[in-house]
Amino acid sequence: LVRRELWRPAGERLAEAALSLPPGATYYSVSLGNTQIGYASRTIDTLPDTLTVTDIMAVDVPVLDSVQRTETRTVVELSRSLQVRSTRRFGDRTSGTRRQDSWAGTRC
Repeated sequence: LVRRELWRPAGERLAEAALSLPPGATYYSVSLGNTQIGYASRTIDTLPDTLTVTDIMAVDVPVLDSVQRTETRTVVELSRSLQVRSTRRFGDRTSGTRRQDSWAGTRC
């Protein structure tokens, strides 16, 4: 019994830990010197068999005589044993939108 509990495979221990992961959101300020130029956030959504982690960052970047807003968003879906099922990255600037997807390590 002691051996079974203390020397369990890492995958089992991660799956057990992932079950106790609470959903939530965290917000951050992005600064350049003393000036706030944007924000960032991370949200964790928990479903019975999936965890979804979403990171967003939006910044106003000074470029020559203007300011351009740049936003990036990354969405990662994990199994309850913390294996990556898919990742999606989105980027948006005033000049256009870019999107990159991958599922289980394969880029699309």
